Amino acid sequence: MRSVEELANIENKKEFYNIMYRNFSRNVHANDLAEYFYHQGIMDVDEQTERRNLAAISFSHISFRQIITYMNEAYDLGCTKALKKIEKRYSALHKS
Repeated sequence: MRSVEELANIENKKEFYNIMYRNFSRNVHANDLAEYFYHQGIMDVDEQTERRNLAAISFSHISFRQIITYMNEAYDLGCTKALKKIEKRYSALHKS
């Protein structure tokens, strides 16, 4: 069985893996300290926080899309039209 990291490499999603790995293991990577400094006004991490949030949203969308697409095809849920609408809205948001 392949690891999540190996699958991310195969799917050319290494950057998503790295961001999500760091987000889920933030204590090890000192993000808590950076966020503390930010809230104390010592450090401006708005841009980094925004990039992390956008990556998390993108990762969630990709995961959702893959799961629901599989479920739609496997169980004939009839969600194709709704999935296309979601994808169109996501693409529009992602471009701005």
